[in-house]
Amino acid sequence: MIADDDYRAMRRYAQKLVRGSLLEADDVTQEAAMYAVKSWHTFVGTSRLAWLLSITHNTAGMMRLAASRKKRGGGARPVELGDWHAAGDMRRDVERLQHHDQLRHGMEQLTERQAEILWHRYQLGQSWTEAARALGVANGTSVRKVEERALEALRQTVR
Repeated sequence: MIADDDYRAMRRYAQKLVRGSLLEADDVTQEAAMYAVKSWHTFVGTSRLAWLLSITHNTAGMMRLAASRKKRGGGARPVELGDWHAAGDMRRDVERLQHHDQLRHGMEQLTERQAEILWHRYQLGQSWTEAARALGVANGTSVRKVEERALEALRQTVR
């Protein structure tokens, strides 16, 4: 159900999130893929890849939290959504989640091309030229223009 290209993108992103560990990246990717397959019916939006990468991001965070609990001797009990609030100021966390929801909604409004370019630029840290090469675009100038339009659309959504 998940295309090979999408799975590879999820794995590359997971590897970046876990700072290069191939085994951890594989674990994160597999967990995220299983969750995505179970939740496929809930997908709404234009960018399947952005949705899959957000699942990968959240899975990596949950697995990190479970691992840190295990190190502290707290066991590896399942992580609940409320656990994200246990360690900090709840108001700040709620505001951050609201901003995240606005941003996610904005990402869903972008075209798939815009989302791909933002992913290459901000998640992979590629230059305009590198992103253009990776996406098969003629030059970095067109990537820059699409990026500018995408960022402006996100700014409008988050306001």
